Amino acid sequence: MFFRTTLLLITAPIAALADCQQKDHSKHRCTILDLDNCYGDNNSAGLVEEKQGHFTSKCSGCILQGDKNRELRCFCQTDNGAGVISMVDMNHLVGNSNGYLQCWGINGGHTC
Repeated sequence: MFFRTTLLLITAPIAALADCQQKDHSKHRCTILDLDNCYGDNNSAGLVEEKQGHFTSKCSGCILQGDKNRELRCFCQTDNGAGVISMVDMNHLVGNSNGYLQCWGINGGHTC
């Protein structure tokens, strides 16, 4: 199990916060990951997995939903001015690296 608790969403910057277990199972660490490091916006379909994609430049109104809040859902502006509601399953990219949330080899910070 990657996360002991449900993920929480923090805005400005948009970040995930979780209590993650270390490899040796001795401790849990409260960690925060800036999701701009994990996702981008492809201008037509919305959210995509992209290292340091800075999706918040075109997406807003984000919420977490689904099983243990692991689905990120946002409203994203397209290049033609329209908007789309887009969703990514964070289970595919965000994980636990010895007690830190991580994507693309980028560790989140220690907090709490």
